[in-house]
Amino acid sequence: MVGLVRECFQLTRDILRGVNNTIWGGAEGVEKASTIVKTGLTGSDVVIGTSWALEDLQCQDYVCCAFDVVGCTSSSIGLVLGNIPQTKKYTVVTTSITVGCRTVRLYCKNYGTFWGCTAAAGEGLKIVIKKKLNNK
Repeated sequence: MVGLVRECFQLTRDILRGVNNTIWGGAEGVEKASTIVKTGLTGSDVVIGTSWALEDLQCQDYVCCAFDVVGCTSSSIGLVLGNIPQTKKYTVVTTSITVGCRTVRLYCKNYGTFWGCTAAAGEGLKIVIKKKLNNK
């Protein structure tokens, strides 16, 4: 019984390896495909980030523009470092910088800049205090 189960697992493994070799061309094919996908995603991130930066410049939102430029630069550097075997380990840093910039930019665009929100809250607080003092 154990021998039959072992043969079934071996047969399944051989079939899957054959399918893998046919579809991807083996381990080298899988690595090439993943490199192509990563390069395409990074390239599209750079293009989208550049368009956002230009949009922010047009609106004169320099804080969000700065985050877009840093994110695009980080993505571009990550693209180059990811294709050099000795520097692939540094793509973790560039990816973290890019994700951080994109996150802050999303917050900035949807809720206003952090500094703008702080100033607006301070201005609102000042108005409330003045009204309270004038009512006394």
